[in-house]
Amino acid sequence: MPKTLLVTVDELVPEFIQLQKRGRGNLVFAHMERAVEKLSTMYQEAWVQAASGASYPGLPFVINSTQYQRTIKRRQISPMIWEIYSDYTTKSGLGVTDLLEKGHGLIDLKPGLLRGPKSRAGKEGRYNIVAFRQGVPGSDPFRNNPMPISVYKTFLQEVKQADAQRKAGSQPIPGTSYTSKSSATPGDRSYTWGARFDKTSQLGRQTKQIKEKGKTIGQYAWKTGKYAGMVRLQQSTSRSQRGGYMTFRIVSSRSDPSSWIVPEQEPWPIRKVVTDFMRPFAEGILKEALEADIR
Repeated sequence: MPKTLLVTVDELVPEFIQLQKRGRGNLVFAHMERAVEKLSTMYQEAWVQAASGASYPGLPFVINSTQYQRTIKRRQISPMIWEIYSDYTTKSGLGVTDLLEKGHGLIDLKPGLLRGPKSRAGKEGRYNIVAFRQGVPGSDPFRNNPMPISVYKTFLQEVKQADAQRKAGSQPIPGTSYTSKSSATPGDRSYTWGARFDKTSQLGRQTKQIKEKGKTIGQYAWKTGKYAGMVRLQQSTSRSQRGGYMTFRIVSSRSDPSSWIVPEQEPWPIRKVVTDFMRPFAEGILKEALEADIR
């Protein structure tokens, strides 16, 4: 699997190398240079299309991400070499393309969560409260996990109404939740909880097949929907105040063994697929350009 995606004459048109070996490297290859530049835009467009939901032979699943599309760029390395690349990274700085091309096997999060620094001791063993950030519609799907616009509009309206009533002097619960006591230790923090999205909501509820190397080894169904119990939690700094939408789920020693397993993901070999798809077009275009230059 290539680590870079290059449009290079040497690899696509062996005849060009033979010309140089025969001492004809002093020719002006104006047509070739323009052809390589043109091809770089075609390779870029093919990659963008794959990130826009297009299905290419060799890609096991479809991706449609506006943010990913915008990061697919090209740059000139030399007159006869262009590179097509993506500088899209996760919040931790890992390359999204590298992660997609690598894929991963089953990942069981439960042991690590119960041993982690935020886990707590309970009457029936250790447990952990795991927070999930729910992004607003239109935000980056790889980073922010955007919720449906119908959920966002409905819940935001409820939150704003409750906050307005409280600000006017009424005593209902606030719409926006906030941290009322901060602490480096999770168990010592206190929160004033405001409005919550329907705790019985089944929106976004999933049933996942647990597979390993193509073989189904189990199945798990979520007990509630993805947005059940969601809150708008105020996140304030000295410079600004902003709200984040959060859901919270509990993992404990009694949790279903399959409940915290991240299913395996096949590699998404985008650079190899684009290279293979474009090869016949590239070879034809470059050979025509070479013939035009040596006439």
